[in-house]
Amino acid sequence: MGLIKFLMFTMNFVLWAIGATLLGIGIWLEVDDTALDAVNIGNAAGMDEAIWNASVIIIIVVGALTFFVGFLGCLGAMKSDTKPKNFFLKLYFVSVKIIIILEIVSIILAAVFWGSINDTVREKMAEDVNKRYKSVPGGDTEDTLSKSWNNLQRKWNCCGGYNYTDFVNSTFATSEEPVPWTCCVMNKPGSSSSLKTEVKNITACYSEGARDPYDPTVQYVNRNGCYDSLKNEIESNSALIIGLCSGFIGLQIVGYIFACLLMRGG
Repeated sequence: MGLIKFLMFTMNFVLWAIGATLLGIGIWLEVDDTALDAVNIGNAAGMDEAIWNASVIIIIVVGALTFFVGFLGCLGAMKSDTKPKNFFLKLYFVSVKIIIILEIVSIILAAVFWGSINDTVREKMAEDVNKRYKSVPGGDTEDTLSKSWNNLQRKWNCCGGYNYTDFVNSTFATSEEPVPWTCCVMNKPGSSSSLKTEVKNITACYSEGARDPYDPTVQYVNRNGCYDSLKNEIESNSALIIGLCSGFIGLQIVGYIFACLLMRGG
């Protein structure tokens, strides 16, 4: 019994820490500018804002519940020898069931959300850039959507949906400025700097912005489209995401088993 109590306490302490992390991630997704930029562009490209908002809310709720349940599991392990010992363990039992149900819902919503990122969305992103991207004198953008595009293009070193040719014949492009300066290669790639002076060679960038994207001499305008950058970002972290989710669910199942053992007296 003593070993089971120790293992249950340790495991739920880990769950408590995971809950705090999930809660932090959910809050970050809700308030971080870069995350909001992705949402703004995604919504314009045909993604369902309701699915995104629901996913973020579920992450926050699951994080808060896991934080609470982890604490409850630790308390249940410490109080398992007291009367009535089953109260905390039963409450822990029910709470873990609720979290597992929410996780299943989260997985379904995530599958729907990420499944919508396909060629159709990429086409809509390109169309959005071509028809809705705007600017005002001085290089500053005048609406939230355009600001979102600028932020992502700087941070991910990308341009447009497919590539920088999305700006050809767009409502934004001119012969002097065929692409936004945020499509240009920066002195510090991936920089979130909003200074136009950070561009490596803006004259060459504007010149190359009118060329074929497969031209091997193009080096001062970012070739990659933001759709591919987003896709690569997801794929590069897929193994980590799957591993963390599997470990998280595994901890819950083992904690569930330990709670059963403690309630049954070992």
